Amino acid sequence: MINENLSIILKYAGSILSGFYGIYATLTNFRADKDGKRVLTMKGYVGIALLFLSTMLSLSTNAIKDIQDYKDKIRAAVVEKLKADEARAREHEVMERLNRQLKLSEETSSGLTKQLGISTGISDNLDQAATSIEQNAHATRNLLSATDILMHPIKDVRFTFLVKVPINNSHLKLYMDRLKQGLRNLLPKLDPDGEDIDNIRVVAVQNKTPKSLLILPGSSLLPNNSEPLEKTALSYADVELNFYKNSIDPREYSKKEWRSKHLPDLRIAGTTGFQEPGKDGGPVVIYDLQDHELLLGAFEADSNPKYWVSNGRIRGLPDLLRSQVVIRLPNFIVERDKNANRSLQDVRSKFELHTLALRMSDGREFKAFEFRKYVDDTGFLFYTAKFSDKATK
Repeated sequence: MINENLSIILKYAGSILSGFYGIYATLTNFRADKDGKRVLTMKGYVGIALLFLSTMLSLSTNAIKDIQDYKDKIRAAVVEKLKADEARAREHEVMERLNRQLKLSEETSSGLTKQLGISTGISDNLDQAATSIEQNAHATRNLLSATDILMHPIKDVRFTFLVKVPINNSHLKLYMDRLKQGLRNLLPKLDPDGEDIDNIRVVAVQNKTPKSLLILPGSSLLPNNSEPLEKTALSYADVELNFYKNSIDPREYSKKEWRSKHLPDLRIAGTTGFQEPGKDGGPVVIYDLQDHELLLGAFEADSNPKYWVSNGRIRGLPDLLRSQVVIRLPNFIVERDKNANRSLQDVRSKFELHTLALRMSDGREFKAFEFRKYVDDTGFLFYTAKFSDKATK
């Protein structure tokens, strides 16, 4: 600070002295004639002294400034060095902290790795235990399923079914006119609690009035020999159950080519047969007076396992109830006369399923429900349905 003040004083003093010297030199003659020579006078020596002093002041000012600048540079260098040392010290401290943190992280990671190894071992053991439990459960389920199948085999199957005859079909018109007229003539005479008339029996009553009539063999209202088409069409009924363990698309099933390549896992058929009507399994004909429906079918018709088709995938009732069923009403009779055959096909292709139930030898009964109707590429109807999942005694 002192050097700075001195430098300022000397600087201004030198400037003043230089100015004074300039004025003095302008007003004063520094030389005089003596003995024919020009010599320096006393005033000249004073001027020289003033010039020298001014020069010295200027040099001193510059020297002091240079010394001050040098000191400032030294001071700045020292400060910069101190800052650099301080920065290096801080960096070193940070690095030390980072190293300590890294070491701690490595120790923590090592501990976690060991813990993870222990956890992985435990997890592997748990996975093995879970796998073992699942395998045991699967084996148990298979055993229970096999036991269930053994305890509930598919055997002694009996069909109860009714199909609706297309009474408005043109080939049946003459016979249906005769049947309706005959029933109108008999109705006033029929007593629900009385005897049969012309082998016609009242089997259902509504509001004390006959609702459904059973037309027994020997009745004059059944088709006779003069009505061969009607007699053939109404002489028997068949129902065929095709079980698929895996679901199928009914639209694909409607194609004959698809059906030939995808046979059912189990096929069971029920038929009225051609045994004497009225006996178990024999064909029955019912006329519903209220709904104006002619029904053909059978009660407790046997299904002979000899004619079943199976690939072994459906072995018991549990398999059967979980499978998808496609129900068909096939026509097995073919007339030699092509025209008669076409007429017969036209009638039977319009048969519609009305009721279906299965009964086993132990008295368990399974009723079909949720019928859905489709038409195959031959013009015959077929159905999908569900069976009750609980057997009823």
